[in-house]
Amino acid sequence: MDLFLLKTNITEGNYRYIERAKNLLGDSWADWLWEEFTQKYFQNISTIVKRERELLTIYPENHQVFRAFNLTPYEKVKVVILGQDPYHNGQADGLAFSSTRKEIPKSLGNIFREIETDLGIEVDRTPDLTRWADQGVFLINTSLTVRAGLAGSHSKIGWDKFIRKVLYSISMSPAPVVFILWGNHAHSFKKYIHQQGHLILTSAHPSPLSAHRGFFGCKHFSKCNDFLIKSGIEPINWK
Repeated sequence: MDLFLLKTNITEGNYRYIERAKNLLGDSWADWLWEEFTQKYFQNISTIVKRERELLTIYPENHQVFRAFNLTPYEKVKVVILGQDPYHNGQADGLAFSSTRKEIPKSLGNIFREIETDLGIEVDRTPDLTRWADQGVFLINTSLTVRAGLAGSHSKIGWDKFIRKVLYSISMSPAPVVFILWGNHAHSFKKYIHQQGHLILTSAHPSPLSAHRGFFGCKHFSKCNDFLIKSGIEPINWK
């Protein structure tokens, strides 16, 4: 390790942050994000979540918090779908809109409906979206944790700052990426995306409260694949 530190001018303290970032996010994400682990805001997040897990039920489970990063390495990202909170009723599995339970969350049900209408296909209605993440769909929420039964409970603890850096880092990729932002909350993160060479798609949120106000009929899935194909990138199998 001493030789590594000497060659790279990285302090021993920072090396520990790099190793932690690699352990939690994987090597390629750590290259972009390890410095966030040195910041006080990120350390505060860790302290708050750890303390609350001792007293309350927090979703998703600890080993799933960074699951989106683990399943979709930085260099594999083709599409970003930005959610808001993890499900606060126990359905959260670390991927935005996804669930490892049998019951289909209502927003995801509307997403499946739009895919079927847009692409004219029959969707596998298994709510675990690992099959998309494995293809390069980065399913990330703007808060990575939440208290059970209390939507938005961790929206002010610093996760949004971390996600801003994540989105900016992805947008600095030389490869074209599709950013899909549903709802006003997701739209507010558009300004953190360096837009040159990428496609940004926006619409209403797929929740039952707003899906009929512009999500249904947005055709984001066909638009996404058309852009990927034109960019010489293999499209997503949305089934």
